[in-house]
Amino acid sequence: MDRYDAAVVGCGPTGLAAAALLGRRGWHVAAFEKHPTRYSLPRAGHIDHEILRIVQGVGAAAPIIDDNPEYDVYEWFNGAGETLLSFPFGEPSVSGFQSDYMIFQPVLDDALYDAIARSENAEACLGKAVIDLSPDGDGVLVRLAETTSDGTGRTVPTGRESTVRADYVLVADGAGSTIRDELLRIPREDFGFNEAWLAIDVKLKRELPSGINGQWCDPSRPIYIGPLGKRYHRFECAVLPGESEAEVSSPDFAWRILGEHGVGDDDVEIFRQVVYWFESRVAERWRQGNVFLMGDAAHTMPPFMGQGLCSGVRDAANLAWKLDLVRRGKAPASLLDTYEEERRPHVQRWIDLSIAVGRISCTLDPALAASRDDEFLRGVQPSLPEPPVLSGRMVGGLDGLPRRPQGEIFVQAPVSNAGREALLHDLVGHGFLLVCLEGDPRPTLGEEAIALLDRLGCTCWWLGGDGAGALGDPTGRMRSWFADRGVVAALVRPDYYVAASSARVEEISPALARFDRRLGRPPAA
Repeated sequence: MDRYDAAVVGCGPTGLAAAALLGRRGWHVAAFEKHPTRYSLPRAGHIDHEILRIVQGVGAAAPIIDDNPEYDVYEWFNGAGETLLSFPFGEPSVSGFQSDYMIFQPVLDDALYDAIARSENAEACLGKAVIDLSPDGDGVLVRLAETTSDGTGRTVPTGRESTVRADYVLVADGAGSTIRDELLRIPREDFGFNEAWLAIDVKLKRELPSGINGQWCDPSRPIYIGPLGKRYHRFECAVLPGESEAEVSSPDFAWRILGEHGVGDDDVEIFRQVVYWFESRVAERWRQGNVFLMGDAAHTMPPFMGQGLCSGVRDAANLAWKLDLVRRGKAPASLLDTYEEERRPHVQRWIDLSIAVGRISCTLDPALAASRDDEFLRGVQPSLPEPPVLSGRMVGGLDGLPRRPQGEIFVQAPVSNAGREALLHDLVGHGFLLVCLEGDPRPTLGEEAIALLDRLGCTCWWLGGDGAGALGDPTGRMRSWFADRGVVAALVRPDYYVAASSARVEEISPALARFDRRLGRPPAA
């Protein structure tokens, strides 16, 4: 029987990211996918800077950057074509990348597959459907059914089965998760947003007419139009009451929608036309023993903030470093309880924002749409929402509330060291970091603080001064981050969130001690 440190169910971006992150940490991990070939069609079309930073951590960012189209403004139009709102898109971000990227999802998937292939310990196993999970001591037995294609595009079982053992199972098999529904029997809470939309994905033959990209807030039929990387585009429209799936799935219907925006068969080739449901649901629990739900298996949301895929990859990054500390005996098993504790409220905030934006932009009520248009055209416009911060005991006090900058994403900017200049993580790595303003902090730390850093595998760096850990700050963005928050030191987690901070040098050790207490004592050797 093959034995793994972790088995991942599903080879979408969430599952692939989890396998790549654990493989980079030396785990023996397999990602099992029921389909016998890679999925070659796009689903999500957007990631933000935080996700690109996570992907940077496994060496998979370059293909996404290379395929990023020129797209610098996101606009809302009303039914008459007037601009209601205009938001900057692709601005500089705290992560050192653009704030947002429009992607062709197979490019991201392939980059993550390649990251797994570069690992000596991780593998992606296609044509292996997980059909049963059963506890086995402190691990899980995973029963697999081999699948193949029947030649018509359908995936069918071959009749051959096998069983592997894994210490942990990470379930990322999508919104219709059979693991969640049939094996674990975990219900989901429905937050009341359920709408059918038609996605029409096209390959570009030539440049499209200008001014069509954006959210068309037309109560007669809301439509979204935007790029999928440099070579593809998406037209996404609401399925109206009374319309059947068969009706809107016809080629004539798709060409009519495209034609309304001046796009014809000389401009594009339609390669995908599918109806799917926008929904907002969250699993009632994300863990059962050593089995964890991630991504759409744990939560779904409407796409109006572009955070569905992003939330799944955040799950993977959050869980990966915690599993690693526990497996290496550096933290107690109770640390794994903080996965859902942190991720659930973060996801819930994105769900709430996504529903609110969808209800404003996609109303079918002409009177409500007219009132909205009037307000926006008079300049009564909402500001961009602040992204949520993490909450929970790992980033705050006993009340679980964050103590900023704890719970925020730490800055990444160009830095220099020993004659080399690059983005922060390309120089210092992607594990725990203690970053300070002036000088090596270690001589000022007590024995317990030093022991914590050693236990975490944390490296120390400082801006200015001398020594092997000294970093130049050519843009000044690193120092500005500290100055804006009134701190001189930050302990940064492997998922790039600030775990602890201090306003004075002499407070670094107490801040680390507080994080150590929240982390919990490791098991006795």
